[in-house]
Amino acid sequence: MAISAWLTDVSLPVLTWALGLGVISTGFAYFGISIVLKSISANVYSLVDIIVSPVVAATFGWLIFSELPGNRTIYGGALLLAAGFWLTRKMNRGKEHAPVHPCHTQHGALEC
Repeated sequence: MAISAWLTDVSLPVLTWALGLGVISTGFAYFGISIVLKSISANVYSLVDIIVSPVVAATFGWLIFSELPGNRTIYGGALLLAAGFWLTRKMNRGKEHAPVHPCHTQHGALEC
């Protein structure tokens, strides 16, 4: 009952925009991730995602809402980024020439 009452209060254009933004942004994100993971390892992707998401969010917050992050936020972000760099380097040490995707191996190329 509560959901149907909520849907009748929301106009069609608002509902269309909300559904469109959810489906398109989620769909494009997962499609893009699947393409990217064929060419780089998941460890590298996770590092890029850890770096890009907060930086973009903070930049948009500054540009759109004139919000400046506090010193503790900046220090905490720097600590998380440094830990991400360190973990990624440690996990990838010795695997520089390992194939990213099974299709990039001699045996996998025949199956893909």
